Amino acid sequence: MAYTGIDFSDLKNSIFYQQARGEKIGFELRRFTDPGNWNNPGGILSNIGPDGLVNGQQPYLQRMPREQATAVRAIRDKLAQSRLGRQLLIIADQGHVQFGFKAAGKGEYEAAYYSGYRQVAFNTDAQLFETKSARDFIARASLFGAHELGHVLQDYTFGEGEGYMQLDTTTSLQDRMLAVRHMEAAAVACSIQVAWDVRQAGDDSLWGIALKTSGETAAALAFGRMAYADPDAVADGRARRAAHDSWFNDHGRMAAYDESSVERFKRELTMLARQQASAFPDPDARIVASNAGRMMIGSAAMMDYASMPDGTEHMRLPGGKDIWDEHYCALPNQRIAAQMAHLQKVAKKFRENEPVTQADFDRYDQIGAMFEGTKDAKPRLQQDDNGHPVGAVSALGSWRSKREGTAPKPVARLQM
Repeated sequence: MAYTGIDFSDLKNSIFYQQARGEKIGFELRRFTDPGNWNNPGGILSNIGPDGLVNGQQPYLQRMPREQATAVRAIRDKLAQSRLGRQLLIIADQGHVQFGFKAAGKGEYEAAYYSGYRQVAFNTDAQLFETKSARDFIARASLFGAHELGHVLQDYTFGEGEGYMQLDTTTSLQDRMLAVRHMEAAAVACSIQVAWDVRQAGDDSLWGIALKTSGETAAALAFGRMAYADPDAVADGRARRAAHDSWFNDHGRMAAYDESSVERFKRELTMLARQQASAFPDPDARIVASNAGRMMIGSAAMMDYASMPDGTEHMRLPGGKDIWDEHYCALPNQRIAAQMAHLQKVAKKFRENEPVTQADFDRYDQIGAMFEGTKDAKPRLQQDDNGHPVGAVSALGSWRSKREGTAPKPVARLQM
C-alpha cells in the first residue's frame, strides 16, 4: 500500500502529540549481554521470515505508535526494492536492529545508527521532517536509512568492539582518521547503490533526492557517469568504487571528520595526562598510555569497512587506487595536519613514559591560533567523530570494555 500524504500528516501529528504530552520520542533502552553475537544478541528470539526478511510484525513495531510503525514499514519496503537493500535489511534483522524516530535537536543529523543499542533513528527535529510531500519524505528517509545500514554492516562485519579501531586511543591517529573517512565514503556509496537499484526498478524518488542532497550529489553523479558509460560497472562494483572515491573530493566535508578525530584524540590524551599526573590511579589508563597511538590498522581491515553483502568488494577491484593512496590520505587542511603531528608527538611521550604537561596542550592551541583568519582556521562549532556536535565519549571505558569482553556504553557513533 502506498504511503500517502495523510500517512505523513498522521506521523507528524503522532510525534507532536507525544511531545505535547511530555512523552519521550524514541526507543526503549536495550543492553545486549553478548554484543559480539550478531545473530542472537542477549538471547533475543529471532523473527526472520522464510525469505530472510522480517515479516513486519516485530514486537517493537507493535509497541510503537501506529503512525510511526507505518512509516518504518514504508521505508523498509522502499529499501527492499533494491537487491543490496534487501541484503542489508536481512543482516539488520538478524542482529535485531530497530528502526524508529528520535528527537535529537534541530541542526543535528537526519539519521543515525546507535551501534551500542543497534538502533537506526530518524531525527524528528531535522530537515527530513520538513519535506513537502510524503513521497519525498519516504525517499529521503530511505536514502539516509541506506547510509545508516552501511554502518550497520560495518558493525556486523567487525563485531562490537573490534570494528571501531577509529575510536581506540591505542590506534594511530592517522589511521583513525583514514578509517573514519573510508567508513563514511563506503556508507555513501552504499546509499547511492541502493538509490540506483530502486531507480532501475522503476522508482526514481531516491535517485532524485540523491542528486540534490549535499554529501550525496557528487557520489550519485560519479556512480551515474560510470553506469551510463558501461552498464556492467554496476554489477562488478566499479560504479560503487567511483562513488566511494568521489567522497574524498569534498575537502571541506572531509576536514570536518578529520577535525572531530583530532579533537577526540586530544580529549583522550588530556584524560591520560590527568591520570599520569596522579600516578595512574586507574591501572587501565597506564596500559592505554603506554600504547597510545601505537596500533596500526592493516590494509585488509581498512578495505573491510567497504565490504558489501552482494559479493562485490569495490575496494578490492584490480586497477583501483591503493587504500593508502594520496587521494585518500591527503591532509588538505594544514592546521589539522600540524595539530595531528603535534598530538602524535604527545602520544609518543606517553609511550616512552615521559611526563606530559599542560604546556603540551597549550602548544596544540597555539598551533590552531596560527591559522586564525585563514581558510584552514578552526570552525567555531565543535563536531563529533562524524562531523556532528555531540558529547565526548569515554575512550578508556570503550577500551576497557573490549579488554574485558563487556558491552561498551552505547553512543551515537555513526551518523549522517
